[in-house]
Amino acid sequence: MAQQKGISKGTTANRSILEEGKIRFNTTTGLLEYYNGSAWAPIDTPPTVSSVSGELFESDNSTIVITGSFFSTSATAQLISNSGTTISFDTVVRDSSSQLTCTLNSGNLGSVDEPYDIKVINSSGLASVLEDALNVDESPVWVTTSGALGNVSDSATGTHFTLSATDPESQAISYYLKSGSSLPGGMSLNSSTGAISGDPTNVGGNTTTTFTVQATDPASNVTERQFNITVTPTLDGSSSARANISCKAIFDLGTAFQGSSASGLYYITNYGTISAEQHYCQMDTSYNGGGYTLLFAANSARNNFSGTNYQFNLNNTATPSPDTVYARTRGSTFTPASGDKFLLERRATGQWIVGTINTWAAGSSWAHIDGHAYLGSLNNATSENTENLTSNYGIDDFECCAQSGGCQNSGGELCGFGTGSSHGCYNHDSNTFCYGGGWDNSNAALMWGGGNGSNNFEGTYAAYYYRRDSNSQ
Repeated sequence: MAQQKGISKGTTANRSILEEGKIRFNTTTGLLEYYNGSAWAPIDTPPTVSSVSGELFESDNSTIVITGSFFSTSATAQLISNSGTTISFDTVVRDSSSQLTCTLNSGNLGSVDEPYDIKVINSSGLASVLEDALNVDESPVWVTTSGALGNVSDSATGTHFTLSATDPESQAISYYLKSGSSLPGGMSLNSSTGAISGDPTNVGGNTTTTFTVQATDPASNVTERQFNITVTPTLDGSSSARANISCKAIFDLGTAFQGSSASGLYYITNYGTISAEQHYCQMDTSYNGGGYTLLFAANSARNNFSGTNYQFNLNNTATPSPDTVYARTRGSTFTPASGDKFLLERRATGQWIVGTINTWAAGSSWAHIDGHAYLGSLNNATSENTENLTSNYGIDDFECCAQSGGCQNSGGELCGFGTGSSHGCYNHDSNTFCYGGGWDNSNAALMWGGGNGSNNFEGTYAAYYYRRDSNSQ
């Protein structure tokens, strides 16, 4: 048999059929090859895969660098999932015989099925596999349910909601508003904690804002979720549009509306019985609690008004103030209930007394007549000076000295808290006590305490307030 002299070379296209066993160098593939009698077969060293760097991302493009040896010129690479599915890289670049750089476009990974093997295949078909070489850096998972987070009063401050997402690899999550999204005015999102906080911009009515937040991990995997927040107007009485039902309801909004400095004019609807109007609210917590609505103010028990003897059916529409003559008709608006409170304040001295209604006798007219007039029996009376409210002198009635009760032309316009077994404000003497408008056997007068008018404060102001503790309409 003739012997081959040397090794021929040429491209794949220049092959010729030689005798079986002849060897040539294929300049196209860069490999030696031989003819096996039916086809040209390459002679190759199998590749080895020693390490892999880079990360697989679930929602972003991935770049993987494979290090090893004997990578042929046309070597390719693949991912093999845990269940055996083969995923080809979108690009494979042979940097050298010992390094391949591969990319996988976002979305081509499919469902996560880790860990993944790396397989390198030389053009000869010889291959090598590095098992369990890669895991996926998965996207964050939201914990906070999408949709309505809740309502926030436009006077509320601090943290209102805290968004939460987790990372499958236990990495820190950052929170960002998606481009084009915004929170309600005055609010901000903490990118580290997911807290939504701030003082919302005042609104005229319930206002809902919808926004999208992106939970992002350090590898820039992003998961979006849409939420909404409704900002509600705080019924703080600062305008007719923000009127509340009562001074007590405004008082209950919190410390900003409590204390002597908070007393003043607020818009209320009188438990929904009137259109929003300004009323004077006594918010001083030292007055057995605050939140009282001014009903009536006068500096005389008999000379400030005419035409009726019943203070709560009198009307004077001057600006509400405890230091000017003021009244607004209460008849047929609402009816006080057991447990509600009346406060009487002696303005010049700051003395006060509060009585809790036991039985309301005046009905919806606020003008009950029974010889003299009384509005209701009281209990649980308190004052800043309790020496006149011992067990010997319990509060009896919230009374008026009416013309029909024998007061004649000197009849009183103001009611008072009476003490003693007989009606103290109607038959005021040294053994009984009267706070407010009463009768001292000669005239109706403003009184504070006992003793035939010795504590008469006619000529200085008395202010009467009411509080419905239940805030019901």
